[in-house]
Amino acid sequence: MKQIKKVNRKQSPNTFTSSFGFLLTSSIGLFLAIALLQPASGYAQQQHLSQQQKTSTLKVMTYNILHGAPPGLAGTSHEIDLTKVAEVIKAQNPDIVAIQEVDSLWSRSDNQDQTKVLSELTGLHYYHYSDSRSFTDTAGWGYGIGILSKYPLKDTLTVFLDHNNHPGSEIWVNSVATVTLPTGKDIRFISAHYDYLNEDNRILEVKQTSLMADTSSIPVILAGDLNTEPHERPIKILAQSFNRSCADCQLSWPSDKPRMKLDYIMSSKKSGLQLISSGLIQGEAAVFASDHLPYVAIYSYSY
Repeated sequence: MKQIKKVNRKQSPNTFTSSFGFLLTSSIGLFLAIALLQPASGYAQQQHLSQQQKTSTLKVMTYNILHGAPPGLAGTSHEIDLTKVAEVIKAQNPDIVAIQEVDSLWSRSDNQDQTKVLSELTGLHYYHYSDSRSFTDTAGWGYGIGILSKYPLKDTLTVFLDHNNHPGSEIWVNSVATVTLPTGKDIRFISAHYDYLNEDNRILEVKQTSLMADTSSIPVILAGDLNTEPHERPIKILAQSFNRSCADCQLSWPSDKPRMKLDYIMSSKKSGLQLISSGLIQGEAAVFASDHLPYVAIYSYSY
Protein backbone atom coordinates (compact mmCIF):
# COMPACT_ATOMS: atom_id res chain seq x y z
CA MET A 1 0.00 0.00 0.00
CA LYS A 2 1.43 3.29 -1.12
CA GLN A 3 1.89 5.97 1.37
CA ILE A 4 0.35 9.30 0.52
CA LYS A 5 2.79 12.04 1.09
CA LYS A 6 1.47 15.06 2.93
CA VAL A 7 1.99 18.23 1.06
CA ASN A 8 3.11 21.09 3.24
CA ARG A 9 0.88 24.04 2.08
CA LYS A 10 2.29 26.50 4.57
CA GLN A 11 3.52 29.63 2.74
CA SER A 12 6.93 30.82 3.37
CA PRO A 13 7.27 34.07 5.33
CA ASN A 14 8.75 35.77 2.31
CA THR A 15 5.74 34.94 0.10
CA PHE A 16 3.21 36.24 2.68
CA THR A 17 5.08 39.48 3.21
CA SER A 18 5.27 40.13 -0.50
CA SER A 19 1.53 39.61 -1.05
CA PHE A 20 0.57 41.71 1.94
CA GLY A 21 2.83 44.54 0.80
CA PHE A 22 1.32 44.48 -2.65
CA LEU A 23 -2.23 44.73 -1.25
CA LEU A 24 -1.27 47.48 1.15
CA THR A 25 0.40 49.51 -1.58
CA SER A 26 -2.59 49.09 -3.91
CA SER A 27 -5.06 50.15 -1.22
CA ILE A 28 -3.07 53.26 -0.30
CA GLY A 29 -2.80 54.20 -3.99
CA LEU A 30 -6.56 53.81 -4.48
CA PHE A 31 -7.29 55.85 -1.36
CA LEU A 32 -4.99 58.65 -2.49
CA ALA A 33 -6.51 58.66 -5.94
CA ILE A 34 -10.03 59.04 -4.51
CA ALA A 35 -8.89 61.71 -2.08
CA LEU A 36 -7.23 63.68 -4.86
CA LEU A 37 -10.23 63.39 -7.15
CA GLN A 38 -12.81 64.55 -4.62
CA PRO A 39 -11.54 68.10 -4.06
CA ALA A 40 -11.15 68.62 -7.80
CA SER A 41 -14.71 67.44 -8.37
CA GLY A 42 -15.99 69.62 -5.54
CA TYR A 43 -14.15 72.66 -6.88
CA ALA A 44 -15.57 72.09 -10.35
CA GLN A 45 -19.04 71.81 -8.89
CA GLN A 46 -18.64 75.03 -6.91
CA GLN A 47 -17.32 76.78 -10.00
CA HIS A 48 -20.31 75.53 -12.01
CA LEU A 49 -22.74 76.77 -9.35
CA SER A 50 -21.07 80.18 -9.18
CA GLN A 51 -21.41 80.48 -12.95
CA GLN A 52 -25.10 79.65 -12.68
CA GLN A 53 -25.73 82.12 -9.86
CA LYS A 54 -24.34 85.36 -11.26
CA THR A 55 -26.32 88.43 -10.23
CA SER A 56 -26.77 91.94 -11.53
CA THR A 57 -28.86 94.98 -10.59
CA LEU A 58 -31.60 96.99 -12.24
CA LYS A 59 -32.57 100.56 -11.28
CA VAL A 60 -36.15 101.56 -12.08
CA MET A 61 -37.78 104.99 -11.82
CA THR A 62 -41.34 106.22 -12.20
CA TYR A 63 -41.97 109.90 -12.77
CA ASN A 64 -45.13 111.88 -13.51
CA ILE A 65 -43.58 114.82 -15.39
CA LEU A 66 -46.65 117.14 -15.60
CA HIS A 67 -46.03 117.59 -19.38
CA GLY A 68 -42.79 119.42 -18.62
CA ALA A 69 -44.51 122.30 -16.82
CA PRO A 70 -42.46 122.69 -13.63
CA PRO A 71 -44.40 124.15 -10.68
CA GLY A 72 -41.34 126.33 -10.15
CA LEU A 73 -42.13 128.14 -13.40
CA ALA A 74 -45.85 128.60 -12.77
CA GLY A 75 -46.96 132.12 -13.59
CA THR A 76 -43.83 132.95 -15.55
CA SER A 77 -43.70 133.94 -19.22
CA HIS A 78 -42.57 130.47 -20.27
CA GLU A 79 -43.89 127.57 -18.22
CA ILE A 80 -42.47 124.61 -20.16
CA ASP A 81 -38.95 123.33 -19.47
CA LEU A 82 -38.19 119.65 -19.98
CA THR A 83 -34.56 120.18 -19.05
CA LYS A 84 -35.61 120.40 -15.39
CA VAL A 85 -37.23 116.98 -15.61
CA ALA A 86 -34.24 115.58 -17.50
CA GLU A 87 -31.82 116.82 -14.84
CA VAL A 88 -33.73 115.00 -12.09
CA ILE A 89 -33.72 111.78 -14.13
CA LYS A 90 -30.04 112.00 -15.09
CA ALA A 91 -28.97 112.58 -11.50
CA GLN A 92 -30.35 109.13 -10.59
CA ASN A 93 -28.86 107.28 -13.59
CA PRO A 94 -31.78 104.83 -13.87
CA ASP A 95 -31.86 101.90 -16.27
CA ILE A 96 -35.58 102.20 -17.07
CA VAL A 97 -38.05 105.04 -16.47
CA ALA A 98 -41.84 105.04 -16.60
CA ILE A 99 -43.09 108.54 -17.43
CA GLN A 100 -46.66 109.84 -17.16
CA GLU A 101 -48.52 112.97 -18.31
CA VAL A 102 -46.45 113.20 -21.47
CA ASP A 103 -47.48 115.49 -24.35
CA SER A 104 -46.95 114.74 -27.99
CA LEU A 105 -46.90 117.63 -30.48
CA TRP A 106 -49.30 119.74 -28.35
CA SER A 107 -49.11 123.51 -28.58
CA ARG A 108 -49.34 123.94 -24.79
CA SER A 109 -45.92 122.26 -24.51
CA ASP A 110 -44.18 123.85 -27.50
CA ASN A 111 -45.32 121.10 -29.91
CA GLN A 112 -42.65 118.78 -28.54
CA ASP A 113 -42.53 115.04 -28.92
CA GLN A 114 -41.72 114.93 -25.23
CA THR A 115 -40.78 111.26 -25.01
CA LYS A 116 -38.25 111.68 -27.79
CA VAL A 117 -36.92 114.95 -26.33
CA LEU A 118 -36.44 113.37 -22.90
CA SER A 119 -34.69 110.43 -24.50
CA GLU A 120 -32.21 112.83 -26.07
CA LEU A 121 -31.76 114.96 -22.94
CA THR A 122 -31.24 112.02 -20.59
CA GLY A 123 -29.17 109.74 -22.83
CA LEU A 124 -31.76 106.98 -22.42
CA HIS A 125 -31.70 106.20 -26.10
CA TYR A 126 -34.53 103.69 -26.32
CA TYR A 127 -38.07 104.92 -25.84
CA HIS A 128 -41.73 104.11 -26.43
CA TYR A 129 -44.70 106.48 -26.30
CA SER A 130 -48.32 105.41 -25.80
CA ASP A 131 -51.07 107.92 -26.58
CA SER A 132 -54.14 107.64 -24.38
CA ARG A 133 -56.35 109.28 -27.02
CA SER A 134 -57.98 111.24 -24.21
CA PHE A 135 -57.17 114.65 -25.69
CA THR A 136 -55.88 113.71 -29.14
CA ASP A 137 -57.36 115.64 -32.05
CA THR A 138 -57.27 115.13 -35.78
CA ALA A 139 -54.26 117.45 -36.06
CA GLY A 140 -52.14 114.70 -34.54
CA TRP A 141 -51.29 116.05 -31.09
CA GLY A 142 -51.79 113.90 -28.05
CA TYR A 143 -51.25 113.05 -24.40
CA GLY A 144 -50.17 109.83 -22.76
CA ILE A 145 -47.38 107.90 -21.06
CA GLY A 146 -44.08 106.35 -22.05
CA ILE A 147 -40.91 104.42 -21.33
CA LEU A 148 -37.27 105.53 -21.42
CA SER A 149 -34.54 102.88 -21.32
CA LYS A 150 -30.78 102.43 -21.48
CA TYR A 151 -31.35 99.08 -23.14
CA PRO A 152 -33.11 97.90 -26.30
CA LEU A 153 -36.90 97.62 -26.33
CA LYS A 154 -38.93 95.11 -28.30
CA ASP A 155 -42.54 93.91 -28.51
CA THR A 156 -43.77 97.42 -27.68
CA LEU A 157 -47.48 98.04 -27.49
CA THR A 158 -50.18 100.27 -26.06
CA VAL A 159 -52.84 98.44 -24.05
CA PHE A 160 -56.15 100.27 -23.76
CA LEU A 161 -57.63 99.49 -20.38
CA ASP A 162 -61.18 98.52 -19.50
CA HIS A 163 -63.28 101.34 -18.10
CA ASN A 164 -66.81 102.48 -17.35
CA ASN A 165 -67.99 105.60 -19.14
CA HIS A 166 -68.39 108.13 -16.37
CA PRO A 167 -68.92 111.82 -17.19
CA GLY A 168 -65.50 113.41 -17.63
CA SER A 169 -63.68 110.06 -17.73
CA GLU A 170 -60.47 109.85 -19.68
CA ILE A 171 -59.11 106.85 -21.55
CA TRP A 172 -56.28 105.11 -19.70
CA VAL A 173 -53.56 102.88 -21.10
CA ASN A 174 -50.55 100.77 -20.21
CA SER A 175 -47.37 101.45 -22.18
CA VAL A 176 -45.64 98.09 -22.48
CA ALA A 177 -42.26 96.88 -23.74
CA THR A 178 -39.84 94.01 -23.31
CA VAL A 179 -36.45 95.31 -22.15
CA THR A 180 -33.39 93.23 -23.03
CA LEU A 181 -30.81 93.73 -20.27
CA PRO A 182 -27.03 93.54 -20.88
CA THR A 183 -26.99 90.07 -19.31
CA GLY A 184 -29.38 88.84 -22.01
CA LYS A 185 -32.30 88.61 -19.58
CA ASP A 186 -35.68 89.95 -20.76
CA ILE A 187 -38.00 91.95 -18.50
CA ARG A 188 -41.57 92.93 -19.41
CA PHE A 189 -42.01 96.55 -18.35
CA ILE A 190 -45.36 98.27 -17.83
CA SER A 191 -45.64 102.05 -17.49
CA ALA A 192 -49.06 102.96 -16.09
CA HIS A 193 -51.31 105.90 -15.27
CA TYR A 194 -54.75 105.10 -13.83
CA ASP A 195 -58.06 106.92 -13.46
CA TYR A 196 -57.84 109.62 -10.79
CA LEU A 197 -61.61 110.13 -10.44
CA ASN A 198 -63.30 106.73 -10.32
CA GLU A 199 -62.23 103.75 -8.20
CA ASP A 200 -64.40 101.32 -10.16
CA ASN A 201 -62.27 102.15 -13.21
CA ARG A 202 -59.05 101.74 -11.24
CA ILE A 203 -60.24 98.31 -10.15
CA LEU A 204 -60.85 97.32 -13.78
CA GLU A 205 -57.43 98.69 -14.73
CA VAL A 206 -55.49 96.84 -12.03
CA LYS A 207 -57.30 93.58 -12.75
CA GLN A 208 -56.32 93.79 -16.41
CA THR A 209 -52.74 94.65 -15.45
CA SER A 210 -52.57 91.79 -12.95
CA LEU A 211 -53.65 89.37 -15.65
CA MET A 212 -50.77 90.58 -17.81
CA ALA A 213 -48.34 89.68 -15.00
CA ASP A 214 -49.99 86.35 -14.20
CA THR A 215 -49.81 85.15 -17.81
CA SER A 216 -46.31 86.42 -18.61
CA SER A 217 -43.54 83.88 -19.15
CA ILE A 218 -40.87 86.44 -18.15
CA PRO A 219 -40.50 88.78 -15.14
CA VAL A 220 -42.82 91.81 -15.11
CA ILE A 221 -42.24 95.23 -13.54
CA LEU A 222 -45.12 97.67 -13.10
CA ALA A 223 -44.26 101.34 -12.53
CA GLY A 224 -46.43 104.41 -12.59
CA ASP A 225 -48.83 106.94 -11.14
CA LEU A 226 -51.63 104.63 -10.01
CA ASN A 227 -53.75 107.38 -8.44
CA THR A 228 -54.59 105.21 -5.46
CA GLU A 229 -53.30 104.94 -1.91
CA PRO A 230 -51.72 101.88 -0.26
CA HIS A 231 -54.75 100.99 1.88
CA GLU A 232 -57.23 101.13 -1.02
CA ARG A 233 -58.69 98.18 -2.91
CA PRO A 234 -56.79 98.58 -6.22
CA ILE A 235 -53.44 98.17 -4.44
CA LYS A 236 -54.74 95.14 -2.56
CA ILE A 237 -55.75 93.56 -5.86
CA LEU A 238 -52.34 94.25 -7.38
CA ALA A 239 -50.67 92.73 -4.30
CA GLN A 240 -52.07 89.33 -5.30
CA SER A 241 -49.91 89.35 -8.43
CA PHE A 242 -47.10 91.78 -7.58
CA ASN A 243 -44.61 92.39 -4.79
CA ARG A 244 -44.70 96.01 -3.69
CA SER A 245 -41.42 97.87 -3.27
CA CYS A 246 -42.49 99.68 -0.12
CA ALA A 247 -44.28 98.79 3.11
CA ASP A 248 -44.31 102.08 4.97
CA CYS A 249 -44.58 104.07 1.74
CA GLN A 250 -43.44 107.68 1.48
CA LEU A 251 -45.97 110.25 0.24
CA SER A 252 -45.28 111.40 -3.32
CA TRP A 253 -47.86 114.08 -4.20
CA PRO A 254 -47.87 117.06 -4.30
CA SER A 255 -44.12 117.47 -4.43
CA ASP A 256 -43.87 120.58 -2.28
CA LYS A 257 -46.00 119.25 0.62
CA PRO A 258 -46.76 115.57 -0.02
CA ARG A 259 -49.96 114.21 1.47
CA MET A 260 -50.70 111.16 -0.72
CA LYS A 261 -48.83 108.08 -1.98
CA LEU A 262 -49.73 107.75 -5.67
CA ASP A 263 -46.54 106.53 -7.38
CA TYR A 264 -45.46 102.88 -7.25
CA ILE A 265 -43.02 100.29 -8.55
CA MET A 266 -43.84 96.58 -8.25
CA SER A 267 -42.40 93.29 -9.51
CA SER A 268 -44.44 90.24 -10.43
CA LYS A 269 -44.48 87.56 -7.74
CA LYS A 270 -42.86 84.94 -9.97
CA SER A 271 -40.23 87.34 -11.34
CA GLY A 272 -37.37 86.24 -9.08
CA LEU A 273 -36.38 89.90 -8.67
CA GLN A 274 -35.06 90.79 -5.22
CA LEU A 275 -35.66 94.30 -3.90
CA ILE A 276 -32.48 95.99 -2.66
CA SER A 277 -33.82 99.46 -1.88
CA SER A 278 -36.50 101.97 -2.79
CA GLY A 279 -37.41 105.56 -2.04
CA LEU A 280 -38.54 108.96 -3.21
CA ILE A 281 -36.20 111.45 -4.82
CA GLN A 282 -36.57 114.62 -2.82
CA GLY A 283 -34.86 117.98 -2.84
CA GLU A 284 -35.17 121.35 -4.48
CA ALA A 285 -34.68 120.15 -8.06
CA ALA A 286 -37.40 117.48 -7.79
CA VAL A 287 -39.86 119.85 -6.13
CA PHE A 288 -39.19 122.44 -8.85
CA ALA A 289 -39.55 120.08 -11.84
CA SER A 290 -42.98 118.44 -11.30
CA ASP A 291 -45.93 118.17 -8.94
CA HIS A 292 -45.02 114.51 -8.31
CA LEU A 293 -41.82 113.33 -6.66
CA PRO A 294 -40.03 110.62 -8.66
CA TYR A 295 -39.82 107.21 -7.06
CA VAL A 296 -36.93 104.74 -7.53
CA ALA A 297 -36.44 101.04 -6.78
CA ILE A 298 -33.29 98.94 -7.23
CA TYR A 299 -33.55 95.18 -7.82
CA SER A 300 -31.06 92.34 -8.04
CA TYR A 301 -31.62 89.39 -10.32
CA SER A 302 -29.90 86.13 -11.21
CA TYR A 303 -28.95 85.11 -14.72
